[in-house]
Amino acid sequence: VLFDRLGWRGVAGATPNFMKLTGVPFLLGCTVYTLLRSSTPLNGLASLAPLRILVVTGAVLQVFSKGAKFSMFKPAEEMVYIGLDEDSRTKGKAAIDVVGAQTGKSAGSALQQILLLISGGSMAGSLPIIALAYFLILQSWTGSVDKLATLHNVHTSHQSVDETFETFEEEEGPGQALKTVDIRSPSPPDSSDGSQPTLKPAFSH
Repeated sequence: VLFDRLGWRGVAGATPNFMKLTGVPFLLGCTVYTLLRSSTPLNGLASLAPLRILVVTGAVLQVFSKGAKFSMFKPAEEMVYIGLDEDSRTKGKAAIDVVGAQTGKSAGSALQQILLLISGGSMAGSLPIIALAYFLILQSWTGSVDKLATLHNVHTSHQSVDETFETFEEEEGPGQALKTVDIRSPSPPDSSDGSQPTLKPAFSH
């Protein structure tokens, strides 16, 4: 139902768009909370209430992000492999699921370690840079989805045309799919002399 109503681009882009619209404000809220807490120290319940809200909000966003990834983005990703040949499908899955995924996780961990060293071991001091990196990565993700959606639609349309011609050739025989009767003529062709009606080529592959 979602693919019928939203299309491949809408389903595949739902996860990065959701993470961008909710994750960036969350990280900015954490940054503001850290700055306010360092400038005006709070004691007791006054300091725990905002922190509790941020923790619960982050947990909920994480659950929904993972749910959107595995229920919407992953099926859309797997659909792209269907139109590929066996060699491209094998190499593509290896490049994305093995090389790409592990490289991305390693790069994210390395970025956090570098920021911890720069900020003197304080994750709170690294929040603005993390929020910026988070936003740029999601922008790249949505751009990749848009580009892949265009390529996926073009490939699907070409595949549909090829399948149509294969069906015509199976039904009519080799070479017969390029011929058809011109039904736009106002009157049927004259066959009083016993000759066969002339077939006009309507399209060519």
